[in-house]
Amino acid sequence: MTKSKLTEPNLIKITVFFIVILIINQVFLFKGLDDIALSIYFEMIIFAGIVVYAFLATASLYGAKTKVNLNFIGITWGSLVFLTNGIIAILMLAYWFKLIEIVMIIFLNLGKTFFTLSLFIPVINYKKIDDYLMSNIRLVVVTIGLFLLELILIYILYKLESLSASIVIAVNMFNVVLSLMLALEVLIQKNQVLNMIPVMAIVLANVILVLNPRTLNAYIQSMLLIVLAGTLFFYDLNHQNFEIPNREKENLMAQFNVYSKNLKKVIDKRTYEVNEVNQRIIDELEYAKEIQQSLLPSNHYTYQDVTFYSGYFPCERLSGDFYDVFRIDEDHIALYFLDVAGHGISAALMTMLSNNFLRSSDQSISRLWEIKPERTISHFYDHFNRLNIPDEMHLVIFYATYNLKTRELTYCSGGMNCAPILTKKSGQTILLEKSEGFPICKMDDFFKPQYKSAKITLDKGDRILFYTDGLIDKEKNNIYDMKSIVKEMKQSKTINTKVLNDKIFEKIEPFKDSLNDDITYIIMDV
Repeated sequence: MTKSKLTEPNLIKITVFFIVILIINQVFLFKGLDDIALSIYFEMIIFAGIVVYAFLATASLYGAKTKVNLNFIGITWGSLVFLTNGIIAILMLAYWFKLIEIVMIIFLNLGKTFFTLSLFIPVINYKKIDDYLMSNIRLVVVTIGLFLLELILIYILYKLESLSASIVIAVNMFNVVLSLMLALEVLIQKNQVLNMIPVMAIVLANVILVLNPRTLNAYIQSMLLIVLAGTLFFYDLNHQNFEIPNREKENLMAQFNVYSKNLKKVIDKRTYEVNEVNQRIIDELEYAKEIQQSLLPSNHYTYQDVTFYSGYFPCERLSGDFYDVFRIDEDHIALYFLDVAGHGISAALMTMLSNNFLRSSDQSISRLWEIKPERTISHFYDHFNRLNIPDEMHLVIFYATYNLKTRELTYCSGGMNCAPILTKKSGQTILLEKSEGFPICKMDDFFKPQYKSAKITLDKGDRILFYTDGLIDKEKNNIYDMKSIVKEMKQSKTINTKVLNDKIFEKIEPFKDSLNDDITYIIMDV
């Protein structure tokens, strides 16, 4: 609820202004004026009051519509009644001057009475009054009803003209008591809309009529005070409806601008800090990427008459794919490729852990099972389950050994869902899917898988493509599917392995920065 902002300096200025106006009105304007001139001057003051209270009614109605406060309802209703009575009074003064006493009683004094009474609506604080008077139509209906009541009273008083003097005194006394009660209510309740200065002007206007009830001078002075009171009410309401909200809005905008500038500084600082942290993380990931890829074998190597080409395309800086080709002894070569579930740091760490186990430096131990893929994967499964790693971590692996003398390839799959493709020199295509196995996961407490290797003898000119599922996942990487990669292998059976590798590389290269899954492949040419 908005408080009145009439400060002490304004209070002094307005009081002095009131006194000056009353002195000028009393000393200069009344001096030497005849009754006709006084009557015209009085009509001018009443007309000024009509204008002032019309503006006041508009301002208070706006306040009533925008603020939850019964004071605005009361001021709106009282202003409408007062300006209606003022219009009737000025018309009767112009065309029926002989009935001036009745005009004062009915249309001016009663207008003041209804206006003062309307200011007591917040004291009553009756919800039905609030609901009823909030309607513009109902405000007009109530005003017309009061006007009709006043017409009835004027007719009665016209018939009882001998009692008019007593009625004037009675109405003026009632207005004094009513306005004093209003001043007391404003003082005690510290009303947040009504101000004491215009209320005291109303009190003074009524006191003047009590002290000198039947002179035109007194009516002019009283009406002038009522007009000044209405002017001050309008100033105060306009101050509350527009000036205070605008000032509050400006203050809020100023505070918002300050806050925005400070917030921008804070955001810029935090952004700089976050960027620094992100850059450090990126640098660390790049370093980890270099370490991971340094563990990979060369992408082109030859053992006696066997040639290998490989490709490695991580979808992130750190990959969940890994592979290796290495010599076990004079007669045997081992190769494997694995695919850890997920991507990023955790998957990369798992690939390095797996590589550390599968490339054990203890040759006397490793040779016992490296030439037998099923034993290698079985040992790996047991070792994996002894590690204190999250239960959800798992991977698939394909492990194979090749005998350089007999050309026998022994292989075993640990859950790998993409069988290597063997392309015979004759053009026949064979999938290496005869082995049995299970993914490497933490299920040793519930399940002990059995791994069985399969064997196939290769001929001179045979070619095998080993790969992870990222190469043939058309939905994720949009490069190959199973049908197209088999077709690629068949069409390339007469060209050397390097040309085939270049073709696959060129196919992947445009998409390497937008991959959704890691791609790893090894081409073995016998």
